[in-house]
Amino acid sequence: MNYRCIKPNIGGLCFGCLFLRCCRGSQPGTPGLHACPCAATGELVVNGGMENGFAGWSTAGPLTIDTARAQVHTGNAAAAMFNGAVLSQIVPIEGGCFYSLSFHGRGDGANVTLMAVVIFLSDAGSSLGLQLEVRAGDIPNVYTSYNKLSAAAPADAVAAEIVFSVKSTGNQFFNLDDVSFSVQ
Repeated sequence: MNYRCIKPNIGGLCFGCLFLRCCRGSQPGTPGLHACPCAATGELVVNGGMENGFAGWSTAGPLTIDTARAQVHTGNAAAAMFNGAVLSQIVPIEGGCFYSLSFHGRGDGANVTLMAVVIFLSDAGSSLGLQLEVRAGDIPNVYTSYNKLSAAAPADAVAAEIVFSVKSTGNQFFNLDDVSFSVQ
């Protein structure tokens, strides 16, 4: 698909494209039509609804699959993450594109803190794409949608690591469900 750049390019990136997409591959300072390689490719996360247990995810610390209806947002399962739990997944991406992370979560207790991070990976190393911290006391005990958390991948990025980690006290935990990561 072609997009028309309506603002000058900076460093080879087209800023202010029509259709709300920024397109790369054009010469700096040359407005016009540009092919955009960042076309939507669908869902990148494997098993974002936890329906297949932790298949596709790397896990560390105390976490389980919860199937109690009150602990699940959609489907039949959600992750229950206790103090020190980490859940992560590496997905292939196209460098230079904007990506969106969304998920649903609920806290079971008032002392639950969630950290959601996207790290872009390349042959040269890694760079932080986005970070969301929801502090203890700010996580309701009903499912809340955390939508459209967006970040631009560096041009040389080949993968993104999506990481969720939880801190809590006692037997309090965070339910995570319906994780999604896609081209914006």
